[in-house]
Amino acid sequence: MTMNLEACRQQLALALAMLEREEIIDFNGHFSARLPDGRGLMINAADSVRSRIAAHDFIDIDFDGRP
Repeated sequence: MTMNLEACRQQLALALAMLEREEIIDFNGHFSARLPDGRGLMINAADSVRSRIAAHDFIDIDFDGRP
């Protein structure tokens, strides 16, 4: 069963927040997952704040970096 995009964004936000709280990662870089249809990926936006990350902070881009 393929996870819907909103559920995937929720899981990415939760995973990123957990890693940040445990100080495994810091405030730099991005967290991403491939889109189920293979057309690109979802990634946290550059202006997202790791300590307050939410599902809406993830955007879809193609493999050339275009939204």
